[in-house]
Amino acid sequence: MGAPLGTIEDHNASVSPVDEFLHMYPRKTISELNDTKENGFFIVLATIVTVLTDSSWWYSVCKCNRAVTVDGDKYYCAHCACNVTDVTPRYKLKVEVFDGDETTAFVMFDSDVELVTSVSCSSLLALYKDGGIDQLPPELEDLGGKEFLFKVEKTDDYAFKYDDTFKVKKVCIVEEIIEHFKELKRISTPKAAGCLIGTLADATGEGSSCGTNLDGEKGKKVA
Repeated sequence: MGAPLGTIEDHNASVSPVDEFLHMYPRKTISELNDTKENGFFIVLATIVTVLTDSSWWYSVCKCNRAVTVDGDKYYCAHCACNVTDVTPRYKLKVEVFDGDETTAFVMFDSDVELVTSVSCSSLLALYKDGGIDQLPPELEDLGGKEFLFKVEKTDDYAFKYDDTFKVKKVCIVEEIIEHFKELKRISTPKAAGCLIGTLADATGEGSSCGTNLDGEKGKKVA
């Protein structure tokens, strides 16, 4: 059975962010991502242009972590096959991204949006409930102009193919890793790339989080 909507299936929880974002998966431009016939995970460096508002920026899930639908004053969970009242809001953010040459749409889910905004979906909804929960909060608008590394999945999933979007599986906002990713794109020999990865691993430590850089700062806007 597939994972619930927005669930991150991380089978490499013990892998360092250096390996995950620089070594384990193919690096792609947006053009290459669109053109490849392969399904799988790819690393893309891109800047968020804007949050797209053709769909809601959040949704609700049941205790089973499956999305629910509104059914009167309750919610209906198809997985549990019953009405439920105890639901949790989760982010589902569709963003336009640009890699310097082309644009496309990525869909970011709860943990990654919370990482880049430093605020949970439930907290943001509570903060703006009087102003209309369907309006885009400033905290999400402010993502425009920020550059990240995205681990994205290309899949035959009908919903994503039909919507011409790519599902984001993880985001890296560590500036050192982003800068070394850019450098790796300019390195042509595997030996040189291996030396650079080893240097970065020594600098960041294998246990480094993708959430902060060495100074504890989050992703910064690009000029």
